[in-house]
Amino acid sequence: GEAHDHHHDELPKHWLADKFVPLFVCMFFFLALINLMGLIPGSTTASSAITFTAGMALITLSVYGVGAFVMSIRQEGGIAAGIFGFFKNLVPYHFSWKPMDLMVWVLLFLIEFAGFIFIKPFALMVRLFANMTAGHCSLLSFLFINLLVPSEGWRIATGVPTVAMGVGLYALEIFVSILQAYIFTYLSAIFLGLYLVPEH
Repeated sequence: GEAHDHHHDELPKHWLADKFVPLFVCMFFFLALINLMGLIPGSTTASSAITFTAGMALITLSVYGVGAFVMSIRQEGGIAAGIFGFFKNLVPYHFSWKPMDLMVWVLLFLIEFAGFIFIKPFALMVRLFANMTAGHCSLLSFLFINLLVPSEGWRIATGVPTVAMGVGLYALEIFVSILQAYIFTYLSAIFLGLYLVPEH
């Protein structure tokens, strides 16, 4: 009976998680494909443009923002109560009208709300953009470093190790392309779970 009750309690959470699996699978494969296509010589990586990564972060913000409001309204049983419930769940501190408690609550609310609206999407956007741009810059730096060498003979001598390092860096970029797609998707899933199923 106890195990059955525990299983029954867990069902809604699993049901909710299953609803978002297609979104996160699509997000991962889309980003991995975009990142890998950018490694084709002569092409450009879309995820090294800040506008693209901002758009992807806005998708995550929209999903967990709207989802958090909808879940609060469903749990609290009304629009006004749901909005109040959302703000109550946003702050991991008991609300009280005592001056000190109220000050702490307001301060935590400002931090959490800034994290909800700005900090978390900004972190997603910058992490993907910076990693993809840095990889391309490093690769180009290695490949064109021997152009700084004035002597033709030395260019051949420096060209062999720089091209070898460039090949190694290119292989690393293939790994980073898939890793960054995974990290973006993983963090998006964490943020979604944080606001849709608050622990406090």
